Amino acid sequence: MLEIRGLSKTYPGGKKAVDNLSLSIESGEICGFIGRNGAGKTTTIKAVCGILDFEEGTIEIDGKNIKTSPVEAKAVMAYIPDNPEPYGSYGNGSGMRVSPAGWLYDTIERTREVARWTAEITHNHPEGIKGAES
Repeated sequence: MLEIRGLSKTYPGGKKAVDNLSLSIESGEICGFIGRNGAGKTTTIKAVCGILDFEEGTIEIDGKNIKTSPVEAKAVMAYIPDNPEPYGSYGNGSGMRVSPAGWLYDTIERTREVARWTAEITHNHPEGIKGAES
C-alpha cells in the first residue's frame, strides 16, 4: 500500500512542483499519473522512491516511512527511471561486478571486451571503464 499525505516540494527559485498532495493506493491497484509538463508527476514518483527530498508531508510504503525507514520502504518497491542512462560513476563497483569475466575467456582481449561491455551498462565515466578492464 502507498499512502501519501500532504506532500509538498518546492524547487530552488520558488517553483512549487507538488502542493499538498494526498492519495492512497491499495495493494494490487494500478495508478498512473497524467498531467502536463511540470505538473509534478516525476517529482512525486522520485519522492516516493526516496530519490528526491521533500519539505512537507509523509510517504509510507506498506507502513514504512520513506524518510525515517528508507531501507525498509525501498525493500518492497522497484523504480525504473524515465531516462535509464549510465551514471558518471568511476568507483570499483564496475570492476567488482565484472571480475568473474576473467575466468570465462581464454584471451585477455576477449576478457577486456566483455568487461568493457558489462561496465558500460551502468558506468559511462572513462575511469569506471578502465577499472572494469583492469
